[in-house]
Amino acid sequence: MTTVLPSGLWPRAAAQDHLTAQLQILEDSQTAPWGVTAVPFIPLYPSHPHFTLTARTLGTLVDLGFEEGPHGWKLSSHRGLDAQRVLRALEDQYEALSIAAHGTSTPLTVSVLGPWTLASQLWLNHGDRVLADHGAVRDVASALGEGLSDLVTRIGQLVPGVSVHVQVDETNIASVLAGVVPTFSGYSRLPRVEPSVAIEALQRTLRPVMAQAGVTVHTGDSWVGIPTAARAIEELTGVSSQGEQTRPALGVNLGAWNEQVWESIATCVERGIGFHGALPAPQESSCAGVDIRGLGDVLTTNWQRIGLPVSGLTDVSIGYQHTAATSIATGSVDDARGKVHTLIKTAEYVAEKATA
Repeated sequence: MTTVLPSGLWPRAAAQDHLTAQLQILEDSQTAPWGVTAVPFIPLYPSHPHFTLTARTLGTLVDLGFEEGPHGWKLSSHRGLDAQRVLRALEDQYEALSIAAHGTSTPLTVSVLGPWTLASQLWLNHGDRVLADHGAVRDVASALGEGLSDLVTRIGQLVPGVSVHVQVDETNIASVLAGVVPTFSGYSRLPRVEPSVAIEALQRTLRPVMAQAGVTVHTGDSWVGIPTAARAIEELTGVSSQGEQTRPALGVNLGAWNEQVWESIATCVERGIGFHGALPAPQESSCAGVDIRGLGDVLTTNWQRIGLPVSGLTDVSIGYQHTAATSIATGSVDDARGKVHTLIKTAEYVAEKATA
């Protein structure tokens, strides 16, 4: 089945009532037609300081302190007041989840930052970005892997019978590999990270959780990070022997035709790695409404152009690109729910293409 796998960015207004927000998200997932699976999510609120993608990821780390500094979140020797607020807020959200999803066996997706993207954004206690210290990167990667394993276990205890899918946002991995992440001063760039080093740290995060949950690693716009992320996945799991529903996947932003991107995608798919297509914001007009066909063709047309079998579209998942999802989160809850419905209709179009 073609799967709808949203990243979970949601309007801040919904954060006032976690229970209602989670009930609405679960309800919307039940509207998927035959041939489509819509996976509900634990929402993120990008304009709320305690529910951003970065805050949730930090709240997942095991045995690492963090606090908010003048330039953003940083590692610290202990968990400061800001960290405690984040942890309490997340606890409230997980409690609402346990009530909203009680008695169901629905799949559920949760999104976090990957180790390299987090390291490129997070600061050391006294110094530059975490990315500048490979020892600190390894500590963060290990703490994140252990924390994600604990989170999957926790969700399973809160909602018995649920299957969890973890989305790992590694959209900065191309910048890390290319050596274009600026230093603290902004006058120079941090050295590029070798692919072998990037793979080792990514595997530190993925290894503990892959035995428990489905995983999608998002690499963003560039083709540069695709081979590295794909190799990390493949070396860990031997994906070719896993079932279609549990095999790990690679997520890539889709748009206009880019031969390098699609050659990398085709290589991954042919090696048995799952694929997640992150779509741009849908085009709308006052006369014709949402262009479902145009949105679906961003995936299907280029999939066929690169020579992949159309039947393989039944195994893909789709969602919105981070920029599009962030834009959706600035509107109303009703508008955001409408955009999820658009994804469901798009997945139905893709599924029809696959079986035509």
